[in-house]
Amino acid sequence: MEDAFDFDLRRDLLSGQIVERLQKLIASESLCPGDRLPSERQLAEQLGVSRSVIREAMGVLKARGILEARPGNGTYIRKPTVGDGLAFLGSLLSLQQLSDRYEDLKEVRRTMVVEIAGLAAERAEPEDIADIEVALAKIERHAQDVNQLTRDELAFHSALGAATHNEVYEVLVLLITNLLFEFHLTACRCNPRDVLESALHHHPLILECIKAKDPVGARRIMKRHLRSAELLIEAAQNKGEA
Repeated sequence: MEDAFDFDLRRDLLSGQIVERLQKLIASESLCPGDRLPSERQLAEQLGVSRSVIREAMGVLKARGILEARPGNGTYIRKPTVGDGLAFLGSLLSLQQLSDRYEDLKEVRRTMVVEIAGLAAERAEPEDIADIEVALAKIERHAQDVNQLTRDELAFHSALGAATHNEVYEVLVLLITNLLFEFHLTACRCNPRDVLESALHHHPLILECIKAKDPVGARRIMKRHLRSAELLIEAAQNKGEA
C-alpha cells in the first residue's frame, strides 16, 4: 500500500494534487471500493504534507461521494452508485444554458419515458400501482396550484420510473424531469387549464394500461401525452418571445 503513495508533490495546490492522485489510484484499481485508507497521520507522513492538507483533500473526496467515514473505524473507499454518476451529470448540465439544451433533453425524454411506460406496464407490482395512483390523486387535488401541479406531474413520471424496477431508469427519469422542470412550470403558468386537461386525460389511461399489463397501450398513450406536453411548452416559449 505504501508504494501507491510514493510520488513527488509540487508545493502548490497540495490538497488538489492528493485528490487527483487518490482518484487515479481508485480508477486504476490500486485502491478498490471497501478498502480502508491509512489514517490521516500515516498519509501525512507518507506524502510529506501536513495533516490539515490531508484532511482538506479527504473532505473533497467525501463531498464527491468517493470516500466515506465510518465513525470509530476509519475512512473507506465508497462503492459508487448509479445515482452518484447521474447526480454528477445533472450538476454539469445544470451549469449550462438549459434553454440551449431543450431540444436534446426533449429527444432523450421522448425515447426514455415512452419505454419506461411500457416497462412499468410489464413489471409493476401492486405497491407500484398504488404509488402511481397516489401521484395521480395529487395531480387532481392540486389542480389550482401551478407550482404544485408541476411537481405532481413530475412525481407521476417518477413513480412510473420506480415501477420499472430498473435503478438506472428510476434515476434517469428523475434527472431529466428535474432538468425540464422550469419548462413545464412555464407552460403550466401560461396555460394551466390545458396542462391539467392533458394530465387528467392521459395519465389515467396510462395507469389503466399498467393495471392491464398492456405495454403497447402504455407506450402509445405516453407518446400522445409527451406530444401534448411539448406543444404546450412550445406555445409558452413562443408567447414569451412575442
